[in-house]
Amino acid sequence: MKIEIILFDEATSALDNETQSKIQEAINNLKGKYTILIVAHRLSTVIDSDKIFVVDDGKIIDSGSHKELLKKCEYYRNLYNKDLEK
Repeated sequence: MKIEIILFDEATSALDNETQSKIQEAINNLKGKYTILIVAHRLSTVIDSDKIFVVDDGKIIDSGSHKELLKKCEYYRNLYNKDLEK
C-alpha cells in the first residue's frame, strides 16, 4: 500500500491574510487524497485539522482536535488566545 504524504512547513508564516486563505483552500482541496502534515505556529493554519499535536520544548505535550485541545490543554488554549489578539 502506497501512502502519499504532503508536508507543509510554515507554509503561511509570512503571508498576508488573503494569500493565507488561498493556501488554506488549496490544502483543504487535498484532504482525502493525501496524508497532510502541517508544521505551523499560526493556529489558524491547523484549526480544521483532524488531529493537532501540541509541541513544547521539542516534546509532544498533547494531541486532539481543536475543540478537544481548547477544553483539555491549557498551553494550547493560551496559544489560541494569543493568536486571537493579533
